[in-house]
Amino acid sequence: MPSDLSLLYDGTFEGFLTTVFQAAFLKITPHSIESSDRFTPNLLSNPLPISTDPEKAERVWSALVQRAGYSHASMVRGAFLSEIPGIEMQIWHFQRKLFADKSGTFCGNVLDEHVTTVLNTARKVQHEAHLHQGFVRFQVAPDGMSYAMIEPTYNIVELLASHFSARFPNMPWLIVDGKRLTGIHYDGNQVQQIQLSEKPTGLAQSTSANPGHTLSDNPYQDLWKSYYRAINIPERKNTKLMLRLMPRKYWKYLPERNA
Repeated sequence: MPSDLSLLYDGTFEGFLTTVFQAAFLKITPHSIESSDRFTPNLLSNPLPISTDPEKAERVWSALVQRAGYSHASMVRGAFLSEIPGIEMQIWHFQRKLFADKSGTFCGNVLDEHVTTVLNTARKVQHEAHLHQGFVRFQVAPDGMSYAMIEPTYNIVELLASHFSARFPNMPWLIVDGKRLTGIHYDGNQVQQIQLSEKPTGLAQSTSANPGHTLSDNPYQDLWKSYYRAINIPERKNTKLMLRLMPRKYWKYLPERNA
């Protein structure tokens, strides 16, 4: 096998784990591992597409959990969701060293560059997911569905599923990542991941189902605005603190900013 191979997968975590399996099976160190939709070919590139295989992906995940423990395995998944260019190779090196380690102490080696990169990246992703537990603002569509739009830096929407299904167990809802056109839908019983074909139109626009009704004209937004006005004390305004706790990049879908 040539040493300049770029292994291409479908962009999913399952596809990435399949690629890890294939690299180990073929006994190769790839030049890069990249999602096929982000790969830019050139004259020197030597791409090798890898088809996702759920069985192979499950074998890698099970081995990862067994060797590193569920907590560290979840950190690997969290780092993957960062979508930072090159993170796939960082995770691949992390896993290669992990499976080669016989002492069982590799994950605690904070001096290893790949341990540091994977764990620190995962913590950033988890931090943003935690922030969005408080930043998500549901609105009510004309059909009664409660939904929210977010545009996070990292691909965190799936990490919000357990929090909001527990918080609103009897309310069907939809959370959409407008940047990636993905989302999670809860029907009152279970959460499913969805893929959108196009970005939804503005949240405050009228809908064809009910032209006289706008998505911004609903009790959830009114509630948030009333709450914000009630707790706001102009004399104690601290813009620097507010920006630290709620960075401006998350304001786009916050109804209280217009209160």
